[in-house]
Amino acid sequence: MPSRWQRTGGVSQAAGFWNLSFRGQGALASFSGKDAAVSLEGDATTALPGAEWRAERWRAGAPLSHSWGNGGYIVIPKFIPGIPTSS
Repeated sequence: MPSRWQRTGGVSQAAGFWNLSFRGQGALASFSGKDAAVSLEGDATTALPGAEWRAERWRAGAPLSHSWGNGGYIVIPKFIPGIPTSS
């Protein structure tokens, strides 16, 4: 299920105004499936944080991304003889 968050703050300066924002999004997905000879399942998670700085005439930002996951499969030996039964 995707989720989003955002935090924004600003500070007034004598010469102008600047703003700093933090944003992010994340997702978690699970999967599973079964065919005649193979059963598989797993999950994957993704995080997408970022920051943005804005001044009177300038804007700069940096996004990041990281994903990680876990999964496996099982071969049902009665359908395919000679193949290992797990990963």
